[in-house]
Amino acid sequence: MQVTFLGTGAAMPTGERNQTGLLLEDSGGDADPLLIDCGSGAMHGLAATDVGYEGIDTVLLTHYHLDHVSDLLPLLKARWLAGETDLEIIGPDGTGALIEGLLSVHDYMAGRFDLSIREVSPGSFSAAGYDVAAVETVHSMHCLAYRLEADDPTARRFWPTTVRSPTTSTSTTTRRRRSSARRWPATISAAST
Repeated sequence: MQVTFLGTGAAMPTGERNQTGLLLEDSGGDADPLLIDCGSGAMHGLAATDVGYEGIDTVLLTHYHLDHVSDLLPLLKARWLAGETDLEIIGPDGTGALIEGLLSVHDYMAGRFDLSIREVSPGSFSAAGYDVAAVETVHSMHCLAYRLEADDPTARRFWPTTVRSPTTSTSTTTRRRRSSARRWPATISAAST
């Protein structure tokens, strides 16, 4: 399993980090790439990966603060311009209303997408080939946290082994990464034990 941190920033930009976005890839398995949250700058980070925005068929949202959803509309438009119109968006109660509201602001985008909206509650479900367990979290609004597992019988534990920046194609061990300057997006590859 590979996790690419497209952004780990907060609502107030720092100039050094994009807002929240994670790309999950099951490099040796059957699960599809999964985008978790889509804050400002996540699209730029996604464009720097091999998956790109065209390779995302499912977005999983934790909650609706702008630093987690502000690149959703740009993602839809970029995918449409690239000829990709199918997208599943999964999130807590209110996801359908959020997407409807975003699209209502831009009339010219109406009817151009084949969207599948799925609202989930705490519990278990599947997303892009991953088994997902959702739990409610304490936040300033309704929010879900997710635990994701791919169907990989050899994986027992997530051990970050290397960090690679897609924009520079450099790899370092996690020890060196902690002491070096951060570059985003960064990818963590995991080894199973």
